[in-house]
Amino acid sequence: MSDVGVLLTEKQIERVERDLDVKLPEDYRSFLLRTNGGKPRPDFFPVQGHKTISSGRVEQVFGLARPVKESNIDWNYKNLIGQLPNYHFPIAAATEGDMVTLSLGKLDEGRIYYWIRAEYNVTGDNEAYFVAGNFTKFLDSLYAVS
Repeated sequence: MSDVGVLLTEKQIERVERDLDVKLPEDYRSFLLRTNGGKPRPDFFPVQGHKTISSGRVEQVFGLARPVKESNIDWNYKNLIGQLPNYHFPIAAATEGDMVTLSLGKLDEGRIYYWIRAEYNVTGDNEAYFVAGNFTKFLDSLYAVS
């Protein structure tokens, strides 16, 4: 992971959870404490269930208190609320404004999805496509394209 952020404390994560009224899964919280976001290498991930897209590409995994506001989870959550599928929390920017999201819903809590902004902008469809069972599996699924 390159372009990692400044180290966070548990209190900072708890404050954001309280401010946004969310509870983040432990593996994602651990990642934030270790790296506070960044740019992964490799950076491609598999996408399931889409008719024409089989992979996506991560540009930036969000963190907290990062100097560029667009790379912060709280900024993205506040700006995308009402656009993302219900109970989805943005955790990473993908190419062309797409997002990697974390489900906070009871039925699929912790699962990782790919939300395609263009489909929402053109058709109003806010469906997200399955990527991984949890954040750790998402990181493990990243691969390089040569």
